Amino acid sequence: MDPVRVAPFSADEHRAFVLAKFDRDDALAAVETRAFEASQRGGVPVDALHCSLVYLSGLANVEPFRSELVRYGATLGAFDVRADKLLNVNVGSLWLTLEKDATLRAIHSDLAGIARHCGLSNRGLTLDDWVPHILLARFPAQVSAGLPLGTCINLTLRVTRVDLTRQTGAHEYETLEKILLDG
Repeated sequence: MDPVRVAPFSADEHRAFVLAKFDRDDALAAVETRAFEASQRGGVPVDALHCSLVYLSGLANVEPFRSELVRYGATLGAFDVRADKLLNVNVGSLWLTLEKDATLRAIHSDLAGIARHCGLSNRGLTLDDWVPHILLARFPAQVSAGLPLGTCINLTLRVTRVDLTRQTGAHEYETLEKILLDG
């Protein structure tokens, strides 16, 4: 897998993300355990586990996109994602990748289309370039030994909420909208 490079934070970009948030169940507890294991080996766990469904820039005026996202979310319904494997991506990012199945492909494409309709950029990540994943932890350098990189993880996570967030600092985000998914 080619590394995914994200430029350093710049407030002028007006970065935003649409995030899939998971139901609190045994599968999420297992993922949280992986994040905890990473923290025991020097990693800094993320505050809230999620999958970025789309990464946008140009969200200076939130309302047009927020309105379209709420409308889309009302039609979406809860859905499942399947974990794939643990990977070290870039230097120091431990990911649990997710299978890019037909459901995730359709949602990503729909959200990218809504973004384009609202005049936003999808940050150059085409559907083929996008790697659905859950960031478990960040490391100051290469992910340390002892983590089972490349290991397949057999879990199904239920997505029950979609959040619209805006980046406000290097690792700081504000939630602009929370959309509960039926089902």
